[in-house]
Amino acid sequence: MEPNAALRKAVAVPAVTEAGPPMIEADNSKRTRGRPARRRSRSLVLSAAVVAVVGPAAPATAAVTPSGSWGNAQLVPGMLALDGGGLARTQTVSCASAGNCAAGGYYQSKKGWQAFVTDEAGGVWHKAQEVAAALNLGGNAAVSSVSCGSAGNCVAGGSSQPKPAAPGSGTQVAFIVTQLHGVWGAAERVPGLAHLGSDQNSGVTSVSCTSAGNCAIGGSDHGEGFVADKKNGVWSRAEEVPGLGALSLDNAGVASVSCVSPGNCAAAGSYVAAFGGPIRGFTTDEVGGRWHTAREVPGTVVNAHGFAEVTSVSCAAAGNCAAVGNYGPASNTMQVFILNEVNGHWGTAREMPGSGALDHSHGAVDPSVSCARAGDCAAVGDYSTSSSIDQQAFVIDEKGGVWGQAQAVPGLAALNTQGYAEILSVSCAAPGDCAAGGDYLASGANQAFVVNETGGVWGQAQEVPGEAALNTGGVAQLSSVSCLPRGCAAVGSYTGSGGNAFVVSEAGSPRS
Repeated sequence: MEPNAALRKAVAVPAVTEAGPPMIEADNSKRTRGRPARRRSRSLVLSAAVVAVVGPAAPATAAVTPSGSWGNAQLVPGMLALDGGGLARTQTVSCASAGNCAAGGYYQSKKGWQAFVTDEAGGVWHKAQEVAAALNLGGNAAVSSVSCGSAGNCVAGGSSQPKPAAPGSGTQVAFIVTQLHGVWGAAERVPGLAHLGSDQNSGVTSVSCTSAGNCAIGGSDHGEGFVADKKNGVWSRAEEVPGLGALSLDNAGVASVSCVSPGNCAAAGSYVAAFGGPIRGFTTDEVGGRWHTAREVPGTVVNAHGFAEVTSVSCAAAGNCAAVGNYGPASNTMQVFILNEVNGHWGTAREMPGSGALDHSHGAVDPSVSCARAGDCAAVGDYSTSSSIDQQAFVIDEKGGVWGQAQAVPGLAALNTQGYAEILSVSCAAPGDCAAGGDYLASGANQAFVVNETGGVWGQAQEVPGEAALNTGGVAQLSSVSCLPRGCAAVGSYTGSGGNAFVVSEAGSPRS
């Protein structure tokens, strides 16, 4: 059984086609701006973990020099000692300051799928270590999201299988693990889930920390969306998202959480309005430590048909956030919507500007968003061209509260010679200064790419430096990126001789 399979069902998303265990995707939240869990149907077979970054794109003719320089991708230190050269995947990365980050994911061992974390201190990545072993007797664990409140003080969350089970069955439970002063503690079950009715088939999908000891998490517990807070180092009991039960008669889950200060956050996800009924998106805010009633995402564009979900939310200031998601305007079609919160009031969802010029096959999916300042954000995602099997990646910027037009990632078409690309993560250090990444198909091999935005202009996509030397098996993917004013870090996976998880860092001149 793959890690977090039960949780993916809870948030009503299709299964991922991979050789390795798919799972609830990493939240990749920044220190104060959480990112949503990433969920997509992939047409490529992936078997390991990749590192990279993503950001919004500029006109295809623009070419700029990144504010820093990407180093060479490297195997996560200590990974081979854990997985013996087998399969691994880095899901998520978060940086508290330049050269001080944490990442997590999963790997395959003789005992099944295990969860791991690794951290960077002073620019040096430390050995990966297994977490949740005591909670994972069934061999099905993964870290889905990590967030750092300050250097050496982070929280990771995911799910594990506490009891052995027959193949294809088993129960997942949500866990959290805390790093304090550079030392990772023991994983523990999310407090209070049992009082919600069950902590069975549960998992953490998103973590967002604003300072050491102050975080929020979101996830799903047996079809109920939950949130929980850590205040001054102490976790509160998990609670069902207020009002979500009144909206949802079936599976519900939190996909993304983003916090700007202790007790001031936003969360978003999806729910099934009735048994076998339509899937809807929701948002909720935490103000002064109190979570408010969830509300359905408003707007004819997302509610006139039977499917809508929020995939990502990012907040730059209290009550000032952006959210993105998917909706189905007609049978077998998918589009991206954008939604803004201004001074505590969520607006109406609308179709992503410029999608019509790019997406001729009505197949825009899987958006993510990152906000550097209120009204200044970047979002990324995928779209189909006139060919139903041709998938490309887009970027779009919000400047001064106004969203521009979506555009193809500059330079990616020249790399993506076989017509399949996807962009998985974006992170902005300052308005107009972001990074993003994903993967593309060329010469029969899947490669990881990164692209930088500097001064509001997207540069040319490039293959992750050093990735080709690692990726001898021809399957690589960028999973997550986290940026700060003096650099970024990204993570992912690849295949090859002893191939598995890698990390890569960008360093150089300040991004702002």
